[in-house]
Amino acid sequence: MKLNITHTTKYTYDAPVSYGLQQVRLTPVSTRHQTVTDWTVEIEGGVQELSFEDQYQNHTLLVLADKGATEVSVKVSGDVETHTNDGVFGKTYGTAPLWHFAQSTPRTQAGKGINKLAKMITSKANTLDALHDLSKAIIAAVPYGHADTFAGTPPKKR
Repeated sequence: MKLNITHTTKYTYDAPVSYGLQQVRLTPVSTRHQTVTDWTVEIEGGVQELSFEDQYQNHTLLVLADKGATEVSVKVSGDVETHTNDGVFGKTYGTAPLWHFAQSTPRTQAGKGINKLAKMITSKANTLDALHDLSKAIIAAVPYGHADTFAGTPPKKR
């Protein structure tokens, strides 16, 4: 599937800033699951200081706000072609060990609902089938509603 993507992130400040630095991760990477065919980054109210790959191999920009800016805007756009792998990602390599992702934090502590979903994985002999069933159960339990949720939306208690 060919995707044409346009996204803008805006940072607004109550007063003109004397110094502001932001790490921005808005650039996709080409993998065996997708190919980035074109990508552009436009910054208003600031400048790109440098770019690097973070510990998870995300392309990261360091954006410096212009002195006196009250808004910094980062607009990204481009084309990405996805490749069908039927939900199979394969082994993940990177500098972060896999145990890092298995640790609970106060915000990620599993509740009764998550534990119930997790039991679905252990009850199947075929891991791929179990993961597909888990995906279906998650979308049924937590349907996506366009414009109904955002990054700060708390989970609903059931």
